[in-house]
Amino acid sequence: MSQYFVVHLSNVDARAEEFLSVNAFDWGALGMSESLPFEQPEGEEDVFTKIPEKRNLEIYFGKLPAPGFIELVRSRFPSVMLRIKGEENKDWLAEWKKGFVPFSLVGAHWVVPSWLPVPAEASFPIMVDPGMAFGTGTHETTQLVAEFLFEVVQKQKPQSLLDVGTGTGILAILAKQLEIAKVSATEIEADSRRVAKENFELNKTGDIELDERQVENLDDKFDVVCANIIDGVLVRIQDSLKARLNPGGWLIVSGIITEREKDFLAGFKADWLERRQKGDWVLYATRI
Repeated sequence: MSQYFVVHLSNVDARAEEFLSVNAFDWGALGMSESLPFEQPEGEEDVFTKIPEKRNLEIYFGKLPAPGFIELVRSRFPSVMLRIKGEENKDWLAEWKKGFVPFSLVGAHWVVPSWLPVPAEASFPIMVDPGMAFGTGTHETTQLVAEFLFEVVQKQKPQSLLDVGTGTGILAILAKQLEIAKVSATEIEADSRRVAKENFELNKTGDIELDERQVENLDDKFDVVCANIIDGVLVRIQDSLKARLNPGGWLIVSGIITEREKDFLAGFKADWLERRQKGDWVLYATRI
């Protein structure tokens, strides 16, 4: 197995970082990464990067870096701590794929990686190739929504559903398999929309309407609205979610971690009829 080499640098100030980012490639570097701390305010979707006075860098080489490069760094920036480590070259996508196997999402509706055969038990396979988009169906929040939606369909036969923030489209595809006639989805992230469209075609559910607009810009109303999004965003868009429901329709929300549950309940005004939990994640549902 071939190797690549990583030069780990710590205690790097702005002057050293600027010099290295310009000159490392002259010494054969293939790339560089910087480890920066970040913060995500509670209940918010946005992440904010902090730029510290001293940083950590990693510089990647296809072969052992020349002694001259190491000497240059040490002589010019004596306070920088430096070490070199050889790493095994792997096809990381292939390694990830090894761990993604078919599984039952709910009943006979199975999530099946598109590169694997469909198990005999999977009467309704949801073929998925997630690419870089979020959503393989393995997360507790997706499973919570899938299980609750399955129950709603069995009891009440809704005819329309809106999946807000569909990601790879798993829940929207499930809705079509459950014979909900009109299924729409929103997704504002371009790569996720592309992956969702590919998955819709793969599952012969290309009639799902995929909208790039925010939910507050939509006009149609639905029997079910589901949103599997971070709790702070759910609170922020709650009026728009409620506005998309037909009278008596189900609102299903997940993405709420238990440590923020009290804040979510304080911020999202609804008379909740159902609460479900898997691990540290919670689903709430009500009829509006």
